[in-house]
Amino acid sequence: MITTIDIPQGWQKIRLKRIASLNPPKSEVTNFPDDTAVTFLPMEAVSESWVVDYSRTRPLAEVCNGYTYFRDGDILIAKITPCFENGKGALVNGCLNGFGFGTTEFHVIRSPNSETARFLSYVVRSYRFKVEGAGMMTGTAGQKRLSDDYVKDFEVFLPSLLEREKIAHFLDRKTAAIDTLIAKKQHLIQLLEEKRTALINEAVTKGMNPNVPMKDSGIPWIGEIPEHWSVSKPKFLTKRIVDGTHHTPSYVERGIPFLTVKNLTAGEGISFEDVKYVTAEAHSELSKRAKPEIGDLLVTKDGTLGVTRVIEDERAFSIFVSLALIKPFHSEINSYFFKYVLESKTVFDQFQARKLGSALQHIHLVELSNIFIPLPPIKEQGEMAAEIKAKIDHCQKIEERVFSQIEKLQEYRRSLITAAVTGKLDISEVEPDV
Repeated sequence: MITTIDIPQGWQKIRLKRIASLNPPKSEVTNFPDDTAVTFLPMEAVSESWVVDYSRTRPLAEVCNGYTYFRDGDILIAKITPCFENGKGALVNGCLNGFGFGTTEFHVIRSPNSETARFLSYVVRSYRFKVEGAGMMTGTAGQKRLSDDYVKDFEVFLPSLLEREKIAHFLDRKTAAIDTLIAKKQHLIQLLEEKRTALINEAVTKGMNPNVPMKDSGIPWIGEIPEHWSVSKPKFLTKRIVDGTHHTPSYVERGIPFLTVKNLTAGEGISFEDVKYVTAEAHSELSKRAKPEIGDLLVTKDGTLGVTRVIEDERAFSIFVSLALIKPFHSEINSYFFKYVLESKTVFDQFQARKLGSALQHIHLVELSNIFIPLPPIKEQGEMAAEIKAKIDHCQKIEERVFSQIEKLQEYRRSLITAAVTGKLDISEVEPDV
């Protein structure tokens, strides 16, 4: 439902198509040679804060057909879920030769002058444009799209040209300041992630007591370890290491959960929120190969690698080939200590070395079985796991507070933009650009 909004005197309500054009023709660049290098923007080159990476280029002949055309001064907005809801877009400025091409999942809006373009770039970032647009999207749940007609017929509240310039100038300054704060907080989250990685790696290789005597482990990736520790391999500490079924089973509407990588990467534990199901009979058959039980570990081995979870309850489920199931000898290794070891940089570096410098895409079971891991006495493992968890939980609480602050800043930016482009803010004292 579209809400009726009162606008200031002197403003007019006008369809976007009356003041701008959508998806301009590529005929503007037909005179350029086929080998002309042009800017190319895939969706990942455009951020939610409207920062653009213009470094990618392709020959004109490669992109002239089948891709979206734009030039400097145009506005790009993502038209698919979730990129549209996240606000991905750009006011283009920095294309090689002044124009470029991008994914077909962009809408291109072209305005007759720069002042109107800047103003419209904020209109399409407003809460109103997003909420109404989300309600008008079509397609399946995972691939909804914003139609051309919605953009063309969107009702813009248009002030005078001078006021457009003032509003754009005001929002340029305000959103830049907000984006700077957001960037600082995002950097803090990155530092906390780095601290978490360093904390785990230091703990599982050096222990928690900095004064304990050390010795050379004899393994380059591990270095020195406490004198009373040893070095072992998972194959000596486990009953079995196996991956899930290599065949996609037949799914049913309700039944036994069937887990893949996404069920380990969705949060801190094992997620059963977005899951497929197999029949009890299929689960029984799949369990002959891999039967998850309390205290076992799951490790992602395809795509997103090395995410490790300890199974903490008796819920029945089956797993796909992208997950490895590890059944430890609990008298030899603590499951939670094992988890931290497998998530450490020490282990990742060993996998990376076995790939001889190539991109790490897959962990083979034989590699997982034969990595070198530091091994404290079993009692110390449990104490270490508890202490590592406490420190990680502390970092996570800080991260949650920072994420909350970022969300509030993003909401403030959306509210500020919406208020400005609907005439709810008095910015009469703001000087226009010179």
